[in-house]
Amino acid sequence: MPDIVIDGTIYVPKTEATATEAKILILDRRWVIAGLVSSDGGQTLITTCKQIEYWGTTKGLGELALGGPTSKTLLRDLGTVRIPAGSEIAAIDIVDWSSWL
Repeated sequence: MPDIVIDGTIYVPKTEATATEAKILILDRRWVIAGLVSSDGGQTLITTCKQIEYWGTTKGLGELALGGPTSKTLLRDLGTVRIPAGSEIAAIDIVDWSSWL
């Protein structure tokens, strides 16, 4: 199928687009971030990204993934972040992303 270009932007059919999922990512060098994750040509793209500076949990990252941030959790907004291939150590699905906003 040929590319569809409108005003210089290339569009792809919905069936070829990469899905975006809310995840907590554990990265090398001790970074722990959360956001809407998709693939962007060899890199991982995280939009609405938040650095989890202090978990504030009694049950670890799983507590954040299942129930969202607690009153003691410290988040820092990072905007949009791209991480190179190989930087991701683990990913945990977030059940309800709306609780992070």
